[in-house]
Amino acid sequence: MKKKLILLLLIANLGLGVQSFAITQDELNAQVDEAALNRDIRKLLSLAGKYPNDKILLITIGWFYANEGNSSEAKKWYLKAIESGSSLAYFYLGRAYVESEEYKKGLDCLLEYNKILKEILIENPYYMDYVPEYYYWTAEAYYGLGDYKNAKNWYLLAIDYIKQDNYFFGHPEQGLGIVSRDEKNYKEAEKWFLASIRKGFLRSYYSLSLLYEEINDIEALKKSVREGIVKARNAGNTELVKDLEKRLREAAK
Repeated sequence: MKKKLILLLLIANLGLGVQSFAITQDELNAQVDEAALNRDIRKLLSLAGKYPNDKILLITIGWFYANEGNSSEAKKWYLKAIESGSSLAYFYLGRAYVESEEYKKGLDCLLEYNKILKEILIENPYYMDYVPEYYYWTAEAYYGLGDYKNAKNWYLLAIDYIKQDNYFFGHPEQGLGIVSRDEKNYKEAEKWFLASIRKGFLRSYYSLSLLYEEINDIEALKKSVREGIVKARNAGNTELVKDLEKRLREAAK
């Protein structure tokens, strides 16, 4: 979370205009960063009352509500940021739309964001770590619209862009596995789910179990689920452990 918040502050002035403040932009950014890290929504809203057109502040409030699961409120603040001239907010709004299964709106926003992506990377190479996530959500939008060809292309772009350890490791491979499973290309699906697991995205064990169930390979299902439970438990992922244990009980029936 800290890394993502710092990112927002770093790109606050990327040719998008600077507001006139009673305090400096850096001072405001520091207050926004501190309030977000402390999950102090009252402080963020108070700042928004004083600086209603600050783009990064508005995006941060949207980000806060998104993390609280309040999608409608998050979208409202992202839209305010866009109205204040933020192109960056198109990414966050697009992701929010995709997460709420409003795929066409999401795709429109994400493609709008794509228009400034090169500019952002030139001005701030640090942002390159986050490009795979943008590609991933664009792929998810295409997938939601049933456009598997474009979905696969964008998932592959995300994979190609990840050159080192990245917090989004394994997510695009998971997406490709799901697309391949939907297309009944089971060998390809298995390949991508296993690739996702090798990169540490353990949720793909669950998707792999659904694949094995679909092709009626119950032994492979049980073996992969047991392996997934061990790795998930070692990683402290209690939610995944519960999900996989449920899959194992279902397979035993």
